[in-house]
Amino acid sequence: MVRLSLATSGDVHLSFVQQDPTTHLTLSSGIEVVDHALPDYTGATDVIPRTLVQTLPTKDTSVRSDITVREIPYSTERPEARGRR
Repeated sequence: MVRLSLATSGDVHLSFVQQDPTTHLTLSSGIEVVDHALPDYTGATDVIPRTLVQTLPTKDTSVRSDITVREIPYSTERPEARGRR
């Protein structure tokens, strides 16, 4: 098992609890944190607001992409067009 601790100072502490010859560790300039304890969110990620309440079921999931909320669609009517058929 590998234990990784992140300190508030930005330091990273790495320790090997048990030596395992099959364990390979590669360190690179980027760090990706993967939480396997939460299921991935698979719902909508592009939504249009409505007049009723909408809920995106993201609680207790891991959201891996941005959720985009679009502008409220509307239309305008010219004043001279009112009442005419």
